[in-house]
Amino acid sequence: MPVEASPWSVSKNWHRLVNATPTVRGMKLLDERLQMILQDSPAMRERSYDALAYEWEHRHRWAWPDPWEDRPTDRTPLWRPGQYVDALDRIGVWGPALIVGEDLRPTPVFNSSFSRYRRQYKVRFLGWSKVYDEWVPPRKIARLAARTLNPRGKFSSLARGHKSWVLYLDKMRGWRVDSIEVTDVSGNKKTINHGAGSVTLTAGQVDDCMRATSDACTFLTLTHRSFAPRAGDLRLRIQK
Repeated sequence: MPVEASPWSVSKNWHRLVNATPTVRGMKLLDERLQMILQDSPAMRERSYDALAYEWEHRHRWAWPDPWEDRPTDRTPLWRPGQYVDALDRIGVWGPALIVGEDLRPTPVFNSSFSRYRRQYKVRFLGWSKVYDEWVPPRKIARLAARTLNPRGKFSSLARGHKSWVLYLDKMRGWRVDSIEVTDVSGNKKTINHGAGSVTLTAGQVDDCMRATSDACTFLTLTHRSFAPRAGDLRLRIQK
């Protein structure tokens, strides 16, 4: 009669094998390096950890949804706290955000002194401090990467018709949080307006000068952090 392995031993062996894979080991090593950076005093931190920011985005691309085209983006009328979404801010630019609250809030009825209670969501934009939290209605929320840069398909996710926040590498000013807008699509090239002008890029060039906005990449990439989150506020992963 064969000896049956207990579920615990199978689970423990499986856990050991998974932890030994290069992918998991690499992600653990990256997290350890990031935690060491966060423990340093601000005066000891370098101004930019560009290689670490690239590695973080590369290893955490799975947290974004698969790129898709010609699909409805706003089928879900009700969102919930804890979801990562795209949100439209007060100046009309889309950015990836975390829903941190929901409430029925009074909304003025047009051309009337009355108010109507409607559902709104409090969002915290990734890469920005809590000062920039906003309450937004459902119409200003879309699924994650529907309106913003998707690391799993950066070039295809750049679409016309709206502005979005990205980390953009300016040759003169370095990495900065910047709003971009696609103004022209011609074959395998796209013309993009940004804060310092416009540029025409191919799919191979986008990865060199753009990153999706996230707390970790903003903290690691920016050469100035006047509006970036404090170390204690950082969420080092985006989780679905």
